[in-house]
Amino acid sequence: MTDTEGPVLEVEHLTKRFARDLRKALFFAAQDIRADLRGRDGKLPPLREGEFSSLDDVSFTLDRGEAVAIVGANGAGKSTLLKILHGLIKPDGGEVRMHGRCGALELGSAFDQLLTGRENLLTQATIFGLPRSELGELTERVIDFAGIGDAIDAPVRHYSSGMAARLAFAVAAQLKPDILLVDEVLAVGDLSFQRKCIAHLLEFIDAGGALVLVSHSVHQVQAICRRGILLEKGKLTFDGDAVEAAARHLDNQRKAYVPGKIGVGVAPDPVAIDELLVVAPDGGEPNAEGPAEFIMRYTANDDYEAIIGVSIWTADQMVCVAGAVRPDPISIPPGPGEIRARIERLPLTAGGYTLGAMVVDKVTLQPLGTVGFRNAPRTLTVNEEVSLMGNGRAIMQQLTTLDVTWLG
Repeated sequence: MTDTEGPVLEVEHLTKRFARDLRKALFFAAQDIRADLRGRDGKLPPLREGEFSSLDDVSFTLDRGEAVAIVGANGAGKSTLLKILHGLIKPDGGEVRMHGRCGALELGSAFDQLLTGRENLLTQATIFGLPRSELGELTERVIDFAGIGDAIDAPVRHYSSGMAARLAFAVAAQLKPDILLVDEVLAVGDLSFQRKCIAHLLEFIDAGGALVLVSHSVHQVQAICRRGILLEKGKLTFDGDAVEAAARHLDNQRKAYVPGKIGVGVAPDPVAIDELLVVAPDGGEPNAEGPAEFIMRYTANDDYEAIIGVSIWTADQMVCVAGAVRPDPISIPPGPGEIRARIERLPLTAGGYTLGAMVVDKVTLQPLGTVGFRNAPRTLTVNEEVSLMGNGRAIMQQLTTLDVTWLG
């Protein structure tokens, strides 16, 4: 990686406009080319009829060893921003300065479908400027990381989407760019490979790499990034902590829905889970190994027969620690409602956890409402009195307790 001081990425007043009608888009493009040839005065003209701003005066910098998540609703300008950063499209205004090599995943620079995985790998490495002497070692690292075996010598057109994503991530990861742009690629592949990718990205950041991540997965955003940027209709409205950026985005989604108007804003779940809690009998935070109560408050838009499930995860949402499912379906009438369950002994040690829940249709088994899967999980804090046993569990990073009868 390039070892220089200062930001590795500088974005200043970035603006990009599009026209929804193809004929207008071609006409505006011709006008813009003529304006570029004559020389612009640095100021963009007002929006023309049928034109809209995908990005509007976006500015930020990115340092080495920093990961930033770009969040926002569909159409907010996230993918447009990454395509401009990667040089796939030209901005209408502003400037992007990169101080180092840039690698990208899933930004339209797909593999050649007729070439084999190995040939695509060598092509990408050559474009990246890797010396021929390093190609052999690079190939072995990529094959090992991707885990696709002999398929490396098969044409990419025969790959499944998961295999192609594995290879794409492995190539980008092993080329070791200064800046890595990732657009939703971590949503593909099995859980073990996703965890492998996240672990590699964290190592990449620790080694001084810079990461720009676009993802709708709140869990991935919070696990990988410490900084978040929120885009709303092309404008940068928040730049700060990644958790707060994700929370603002989810809050915007909730506010966008207008009850009673189909197609306006973000469509809600048929059974919207409004609140999810695990509390002590007195309503406060639960204690380790003490009694607790599970509470789920919801609003349904129709009559349903549903199965309920709840799960408790580690704080990074990577490991499911415990859970429960109510196998017998319950009737959910329209309107607000509440489901409660008693936990005689909460089998957790002290610490922070996250909660997830799902309401599933009993016939189709399709989710009617979720929390912690497609959207942000709810937090759970478990307390414990100071004790030698408690300190021992903390040292071992133990999460759960077992009912054990010691024999001898």
